[in-house]
Amino acid sequence: MSQFNVVSASSSFRPTRHAFELNFMLRTRIALSDDDGSIHHFGFSFVEAQRIISGELDPNILVDVIGRVYNMSQVHQSSPNDSKNKRVTVDIEDAAKTKMGITLWGSYADQIVNFVSKGCQGPVVIVCQFCKIEEYARTRSLSTSMYATRILINSDVEEITQFHKGLLPEDRNTPFNPFVGCALLTTSPTEAAFSGLALSPVDLLQHSGNGDVICVIAQVLQVNKEKGWYKIEVVVYDEFGIANLTVFDRNAFNYLGITATDLGAESGKIYLNVEDNDGWPKKLDSFVGKKFIFKVGIEVLEWNVFTFLTVQKMTDNPTILYKYSVHCLPQIDLTSVMDDLTTPDMNKSKQLLRGDGRRLSFHDVEASPSKETPSTCKRSATDLSDDGQSSGEFMMNIDDALKKVKIEKN
Repeated sequence: MSQFNVVSASSSFRPTRHAFELNFMLRTRIALSDDDGSIHHFGFSFVEAQRIISGELDPNILVDVIGRVYNMSQVHQSSPNDSKNKRVTVDIEDAAKTKMGITLWGSYADQIVNFVSKGCQGPVVIVCQFCKIEEYARTRSLSTSMYATRILINSDVEEITQFHKGLLPEDRNTPFNPFVGCALLTTSPTEAAFSGLALSPVDLLQHSGNGDVICVIAQVLQVNKEKGWYKIEVVVYDEFGIANLTVFDRNAFNYLGITATDLGAESGKIYLNVEDNDGWPKKLDSFVGKKFIFKVGIEVLEWNVFTFLTVQKMTDNPTILYKYSVHCLPQIDLTSVMDDLTTPDMNKSKQLLRGDGRRLSFHDVEASPSKETPSTCKRSATDLSDDGQSSGEFMMNIDDALKKVKIEKN
């Protein structure tokens, strides 16, 4: 190589821990040379799976692992023509007997599928070089990087040969368990978002830890009109409890088919033409009474013991609802316990204003100075506990709403 630059590897996300990197330019020249046996072809730097799982390693730096494949999932793909979103998960066991999952995407998924289709005999050892450390619901695993990752499966390289030699007799005689034929399982992006999550009752939302991701099926009781800043706040319930969930513009758009900006403009026109209109977009009332499956992220601020329940994904797709409904806990007759239901402690369930930059506000609100900070024009966290209804008023409104449901059911 000639005419290239050597610069400091200062970016936070990079494939290796090397202090420097090479920059190729238009005048850079590269030519093949004779093989030099002293230079390793791949330059592996393997790490133990336990170091990845424990969170010891920097997730911004790609890692190399080697292990025996003992399980393989079906191939998931959003559509037959969407090969980039094809994925398959393999579970490996390293030399220390620590198990870990690796998600292979796109062409990397094709690589393992093609290997399996040829019919493999005996143990399968895989090397995954330059993989990303992913964390989901406090569980760490690996995923392929878009262009950097290299996959070697039972290849004729020294590291794989030595790993085979170190396998115990029971490992050599136990092939991994792939889905025969690796049939394509077409999965929509929405369904894939709920994959791997167990169904939980609503009351578990108030008792989960910071960073948890909980999946619930619940019915929308009401949309809080006082909570229209950057979000929609919906009150949902199931047989076991009630909770306030924050829904941001993206998920609201997927259901309503209209963005917050367009909905606000539409509502403003109606407000100008109708004297008794309260400025509330009537389309938001379409949430009420509907049953959804929610993927909810939990965030707890220790300093004020607030629990924020943010909807990461939601759908009323009947197919997805049915798949999860078969795993529902035994139902309780709501008419027999309706009067005993109470809302969670509002000091612990207030929803923080935490958005993605788009404001779900449908008419101009002139907020008092006590509700905004001069620098950001956003409500401070200390004001959240005093905003809107008190806990007692909220509980009375919920009780009234639930009694109406009870009367209607009777």
